[in-house]
Amino acid sequence: MSSREPDPDPRARNSAMRLLARREHSRAELRGKLIGRGFENDSVEELLQGLEDQDLLSDERFAISLIASRAETGYGPNRIDLELRNRGAVSYTHLRAHETDSYLVCRLLLEK
Repeated sequence: MSSREPDPDPRARNSAMRLLARREHSRAELRGKLIGRGFENDSVEELLQGLEDQDLLSDERFAISLIASRAETGYGPNRIDLELRNRGAVSYTHLRAHETDSYLVCRLLLEK
């Protein structure tokens, strides 16, 4: 017997994996999409935690992806930070305050 708990809802996991295969999502975005598709909140929360534990879902990775995309099209730091917050992701301001490696990557992207 395996000590690993089964996934809360295999259909929810399949749906989440299809969404994540297309692009990075923030935890809040993915939660909203899964709940919007009729999956139970408790099951979705358990699934999201599992995806984060497996490094399949990351707000920081989502933030870097969004920053790179928006900086390339000419958006400035304030506009990008607003979009990050609206999407429920870790903000550029948060990354800067914690001096994470992600912040350093974001800073380089915004300075291009």
